[in-house]
Amino acid sequence: MPQSSPTAAQLLSRITADHGCSGEDLSAVDFDQLDTDEPLQFTDCTLTRARISGTALRESIWINCTFRDCVFSGTALQEAQFTRCGFYNPASVTGAMFQHCSLSSTRFTGCDLTLATFKSCDAHDIAFKDCQMRGTGFEATDFSQSLGRKRLNAAHFDECRLIDARFDRLDLSSCEFSGCDMTGIALTAARLVKARIKRCTLVVPEIGGADFSGADLSGSSLDGFHLPDLRAYSEMQVSAGQQHHLLRGLGVKVVAD
Repeated sequence: MPQSSPTAAQLLSRITADHGCSGEDLSAVDFDQLDTDEPLQFTDCTLTRARISGTALRESIWINCTFRDCVFSGTALQEAQFTRCGFYNPASVTGAMFQHCSLSSTRFTGCDLTLATFKSCDAHDIAFKDCQMRGTGFEATDFSQSLGRKRLNAAHFDECRLIDARFDRLDLSSCEFSGCDMTGIALTAARLVKARIKRCTLVVPEIGGADFSGADLSGSSLDGFHLPDLRAYSEMQVSAGQQHHLLRGLGVKVVAD
């Protein structure tokens, strides 16, 4: 006779004893019931229509896991690592929801975060590397940390596909984007003071009312980037080869010497 699948209670017991598990369907697991201070590791696991919460997933490691129509709600994920995980369900055309989560120093590497939503999360020093993030939305998410009287911002996006991603009205000051495809990205009324957007494709972005003061856009493609749309751009840095795109947006015609 085929072996029956473990119950949710059995899975909880196994996860606690083994500090994680591999190859299991964790859809019915209530992570809020986990009672362990040890970092957990999950490999090749699947979660479908799961609501994931609790404090036991700090510093957890997720490798090759699939999250279909999942909601992370109030989840403590500080310093968690997600590697080659899928958060997008092509059947329902929906992405995962992260709401009111603690994501400080959380790392996403090689993940599919298409249409995912990060809403009202604390995400200082969050990092995304080589991730698919088409249509990913960030709403009321905070990338800052208080240090005495100062608030320091940090978020890192490296070699990500941020096509049509949404960052409207966020404070992205001092955040870093490197080698990203940011075509059609929405940055309406966002604050990007001293942000570093290096070697990115920043084509036809939505930047109405955004503040790019002191931002470094060196080596980035800027077709359709119109300075008059910005609220401020003093001391913004661009590569010499991109001057004509910006001047054309100001109505200045550039001719050869």
